Amino acid sequence: MQTEVAVEHIIIDGASTDGTREWLATLPQDTIWRSEKDNGIYDAMNKGISLATSPFLLFLNAGDYFVGDLLKGISSPPGLIPVKAIKPFVGETFLKPANYKLGLPYCHQGIIFENKGVTYNTSYRFAADYDYYLRCQYTQLPFISSPSNGYVYYDNFGTSQIHAKKRDAEIAQVIKKEFGKKQALIFCLISRIKLAVKKTLLPILS
Repeated sequence: MQTEVAVEHIIIDGASTDGTREWLATLPQDTIWRSEKDNGIYDAMNKGISLATSPFLLFLNAGDYFVGDLLKGISSPPGLIPVKAIKPFVGETFLKPANYKLGLPYCHQGIIFENKGVTYNTSYRFAADYDYYLRCQYTQLPFISSPSNGYVYYDNFGTSQIHAKKRDAEIAQVIKKEFGKKQALIFCLISRIKLAVKKTLLPILS
């Protein structure tokens, strides 16, 4: 439960047949929800944007959730909020921001965006969140909340992790468009090293 802040809850479901629609119908009347077919996660997130009246946006996926009173005492968005996830070789840990010129600097579950009327480019299957971040004209955002209040638990085993090579290829396209070929080549080199390390070490450690 989040206190001291008004939260507009918007839930977009892709026409689930597992009882989700029936559960949504039991939620408080001020919860906005839609259960209908969509064209993937970014299309669903665009539907959420179209329904939002708040000046700020935070996107959570099905496996993500708040721990604690995360939004209490939050300073002025846009900015980052604490996120905890399970990472290979490390285990459960708080995430740290990265270089925005080498991909999305932080998972979107930990970014409070301004509602600028920007929507996700659904021509990207994996990198629309990075493209969205840059089209919001963000570079390195500051933290605006403390782990002492709470954090987002991020399900780090979604589609982008399963299709890492395709994801990185799309990210390279965005980097090349925004920052040039040299920066894209740097990203590709780093991503190939990371994938090679995971491929080598994960079977040994599992």
